[in-house]
Amino acid sequence: MKNKLYSAALALCAMASLASCDLDEYNPSSISGDEELATYEGFYGLEAKCYEPIYGQLYTVFDFMSMAECGTDTWWAQNNKTNTEQMFYYEGLAPFENKGWDKAFTQMYSALGNCNTVIAKAENVEAEDIQKENVKTLAAEAHFLRAYYHLLLTTYYGPITLVTAPSDENPKLSAQRNTLSEIYSLIISDLKYAVANLPVNPLEGNRARATKKAAQGMLCRAYVQGAGQGLTENGVSYWERAKAEAEAMIKNPSEYGAYLYDDVADVWADANNRNNKEALFVAAGIDAQDDSNTYWYANPSNNKLFTYCYFGLQSFSDLNKVSNDKSNYLYGRVNNNLLAPSYYLVHCFNPSWDKRWENSFQTAFGSYSCEAWGMGYDKYSVLWTKALVEKYGLDEETMLEKVDYSAALNEDGVNDADFVLDTDAYEKTGKSVWKSKTYTPSGKEFGYEINTEAYPRKQLYKCQYVRPYANVGTDAIKNYAQGGNQYTAYVWPYGTGRVNEAGDYVKADLASLETPKKVYNVAYPMDSLDNRFYLYLYHPADHARFMEKKGFHYALFNIDELFNNNKAYYTEAEYTALGVQSSIYKACPCLTKFNWSYDKVFMGSNLQVKNGDIMVMRMAEIYLIAAEACERLGEKAKAAEYLNVLRKRAARETADASEYTLTTSEITEDMIFDEYARELCGEFNRWALLQRHGALASRLAKYNQRAAKSYKEYMKWRPISLTFLNQIENKEEYGDNGYGATANSGLDGYEK
Repeated sequence: MKNKLYSAALALCAMASLASCDLDEYNPSSISGDEELATYEGFYGLEAKCYEPIYGQLYTVFDFMSMAECGTDTWWAQNNKTNTEQMFYYEGLAPFENKGWDKAFTQMYSALGNCNTVIAKAENVEAEDIQKENVKTLAAEAHFLRAYYHLLLTTYYGPITLVTAPSDENPKLSAQRNTLSEIYSLIISDLKYAVANLPVNPLEGNRARATKKAAQGMLCRAYVQGAGQGLTENGVSYWERAKAEAEAMIKNPSEYGAYLYDDVADVWADANNRNNKEALFVAAGIDAQDDSNTYWYANPSNNKLFTYCYFGLQSFSDLNKVSNDKSNYLYGRVNNNLLAPSYYLVHCFNPSWDKRWENSFQTAFGSYSCEAWGMGYDKYSVLWTKALVEKYGLDEETMLEKVDYSAALNEDGVNDADFVLDTDAYEKTGKSVWKSKTYTPSGKEFGYEINTEAYPRKQLYKCQYVRPYANVGTDAIKNYAQGGNQYTAYVWPYGTGRVNEAGDYVKADLASLETPKKVYNVAYPMDSLDNRFYLYLYHPADHARFMEKKGFHYALFNIDELFNNNKAYYTEAEYTALGVQSSIYKACPCLTKFNWSYDKVFMGSNLQVKNGDIMVMRMAEIYLIAAEACERLGEKAKAAEYLNVLRKRAARETADASEYTLTTSEITEDMIFDEYARELCGEFNRWALLQRHGALASRLAKYNQRAAKSYKEYMKWRPISLTFLNQIENKEEYGDNGYGATANSGLDGYEK
């Protein structure tokens, strides 16, 4: 990445080398000079570069996500890890080069010079009549993007330096901060311009581009974030402005092209990922395809967010046959294992009525088959042996039926000669037992295992199976020249591999495979006989149903069992009681919002990458902003009205309205926090919400005690980039926001 200083910014602006997906019709890498930028092609190409940081960096790697979601009340590190302590727990947080908060700073600045060039040069573009309207739209997009990057910067780093000059001006080596009022004034101005000049439909139908709804949505976000900094506009509180702009969008969605799904499950349906109607602005992924230039110019190898949101599923290889995370074709290579929901976030949900639980988190885990590659349904079924039943705490009476061997003699492969004394065991213990042996007859809903301890009686256990939940591909695996194999998962119907009510065994038939809305969002509540799953982490609210374990055909663990007495996740050292027995302490509910399984989203053998679209902002946030502003302004009835829209669409058909309908008396700041958590958990939003309410310290003290021990008041802003500070002449004057790497914080007089 090439770094340079832009003059008006007086700040580091890293020229990104990664192209925004789907904005690749023209390669602008060699653009230079007014002459070329005066052509429509040159102008068009430079404007495309303004999108580079969004998919190439900010929304596909963990750097920005760790800043936007971690260090809050909603997320902890899996197993209380210590290798990510700065962002999760504020431990040792300081300016460092090449750390996530350092890189995010440069990423946010990297395209601002180009945005300014596009804005400055728009009037000079020589365009045909049909292109002139496009030039206007492209300039409006640049205004939107300039506002967006500035909003990110000031949200996380406070009073930063505005970039208002083109990228071709001579750099200066000293920098001056702007006040919060100055920063937000430019942001609001840019967004209002964008709202007035952007079309409802994206230019050329390209979903990656900003539109009117994106600009209006970001205007709402800018006002609400600025409101938390105490800002006003012409004597009117930013809270009032946020409320007015959000209500305008809610009351007239068609004016902006905005939409709210009736069912929250549709928000996360894979079929809606590429053209999600609720999305206001997206970081757009690239489809696997045959066009080499388009594919590789879009730099498709970055999106690994889902790998941070899962625990290591290979820890359960005895149940899922995934011994190597590099070959998990159902879930992907989930090897980064960092993000886990906090005790507070888990308990925020009431899954008895709220479908947002299973549409946010995967808590039921199954294995898979791949018939096209010889990984057949029967072959990838796992027998619940006595050892596995004991290891994972299943009810033996449910899973293991003792039968005389004659009941299966010959017909199911059981032979009298299989009962052999285990001489090694006898020599070690002096106890006579049979040698262990299992049987997995085809076309049967059960298998057998020799009851070794029944010696000398010849007895078997009649064992249940863990059957594959999904099949990767159908009778073939699709392949593209660019993007490689596509491992789209389809679900085996419930009841496959069992005897049905008519007494017939239901064979695995590829023609019967089902396409769920999202393969990772498993229907709630779980059926007790659903043998497609080997592990179910049930919500604490459901403990009464699952506590006995009798009648359930999968391993059951209360999520609360994964927390220690301090309501933090167990570490490996702490969790000795069950840790000796199994790897369950490594498990946690897994955020599924960045994991997809559909044609063209995969990157062949690189199972760490899935190039889905990520929603930067969606319509549900507008309802939350409206409710938040109303609560701050004392209009609690209106706040309840807006929240109830989201709660109603999240409610199960069986739920009574009294379960999900909020009353005016229930509207508090904490309720606002709770609804943001339920609706937007993981969506790059939490830290900004708590920051603007001045609630970081209080929420950490209550819900993230490890972080609370290290959090200091100056940490309401992230550290200024050390890479930037080391490239300017007035480093000590500019300051690092109070972290001690510079003589001054640099904030005096600018937080206004």
